[in-house]
Amino acid sequence: MIRRYSSLVLLCLILLGVLSPYQRSLWSLPEELRIKEGAKYTLDFKPPFGVSVGPDRSGPGERRSPEIVVKPLGRNKGIQVTGQDTGVASLDVRFLGLIPLRQVRLAVVPETKVIPGGHSIGLVLKSKGVTVSKVVPVEGESGKRFDPAGDAGLRLGDVILRCNGVSINSDEHLSYLIEEAGRSGNYVRLEGKHPDGSTFDLKVKPVKCKKTGRYLIGAWVRDGMAGVGTLTFYDPDTGCYAALGHTVMDLESSRPVDIREGRIVKASVSAIDQGRRGRPGEKIGVFVDERDVIGSIDRNTRFGIIGTLNVEPVNPFFEKPISVALPEQVRIGPAEVFTVVEGQKIGRFRCEILKVKKQSDPGSKGIVIKITDPELLAKTGGIVQGMSGSPVVQDGTLVGAITHVFVNDPSKGYGVFAEWMLREAYGDSQVDIVGQGKRLHARRIA
Repeated sequence: MIRRYSSLVLLCLILLGVLSPYQRSLWSLPEELRIKEGAKYTLDFKPPFGVSVGPDRSGPGERRSPEIVVKPLGRNKGIQVTGQDTGVASLDVRFLGLIPLRQVRLAVVPETKVIPGGHSIGLVLKSKGVTVSKVVPVEGESGKRFDPAGDAGLRLGDVILRCNGVSINSDEHLSYLIEEAGRSGNYVRLEGKHPDGSTFDLKVKPVKCKKTGRYLIGAWVRDGMAGVGTLTFYDPDTGCYAALGHTVMDLESSRPVDIREGRIVKASVSAIDQGRRGRPGEKIGVFVDERDVIGSIDRNTRFGIIGTLNVEPVNPFFEKPISVALPEQVRIGPAEVFTVVEGQKIGRFRCEILKVKKQSDPGSKGIVIKITDPELLAKTGGIVQGMSGSPVVQDGTLVGAITHVFVNDPSKGYGVFAEWMLREAYGDSQVDIVGQGKRLHARRIA
């Protein structure tokens, strides 16, 4: 009995000794590994370790198993895995081909190509309903001051969706309905959402304003917003585009803008307000011609705006589409960022990817970027507002887009993986078959 236990202890010690140099590689493997179709991926394992491939049984239902080629690269060079076609499989790491050590879900996804942007674009958004930007008193005909909106419970950031049961489509529309009710001596019933997402249903009595002679409720509202950002990429085959890299937020409610309709137009950078430590800089952009619409804004997502182009923009640096990198393919090291700093001319500037966050699921701030190009630093001081959405290219692939600036170091900022923007544009099923089964303060810069 003692000999048996001694043998087991000895075997465990041997295994521990053999595994120790590879523990980091073994446990750093993600639960799910994705590679592009036809691409090669090297696992840092040498004999006596081996890799076998089998069908994926991690979820319900049948999944198509791709053809996976496993090839040892020779002494101390690791094991190469190649996905010949798309599908999901199970990758098993074994010791001596017998003892299972780790199981990884391997997904081979189709390669997707797009043309990087860098163009300055003007955004014109119309929201669903109207947003309250200010609540003010109204001076009645007698000179007495009333606060109809405030007394009823309407507050800054509220979104009015309906008035007397009618859906509101503009600030003028709401004004007309209020005037109509006031002349009839009636209340208006306002329905909508508070900034915290809760709903409201209020009755407000319009007051005839002494100064204007119109019936008012004492609330300033707006039905949209406009701004300047940067195009990240577009698909020349479908016209689909993505821009900004983060959601468009309402300034009053600090909630995502619920878009009813929107359009993008050409924009030009007329000046740069340089960034400094403690104060982010800004591109001073103007619309070239608001009537010259180059695309629609269809959705406001957490990774930017998505829409369809009417006109295919020209990027002099990319005549043909390039691959979109998976997050697993992005590495620490040199890269390039494309953006406009003068007029409408796209510039190509050097940067460095300082940190790559492991994200198996879509998330923001996946990469940390530092601007290293002397020309860009001289003109902007680093990352500035209006640069959000500027594409980042590394090793000939689109890896991400700039989204935030570090307030206490404008040369640095965060970026989002391009893959997550691509998923928002086309949906998981179109892009990724896996879907089948000292702290720096950062500021968003759109």
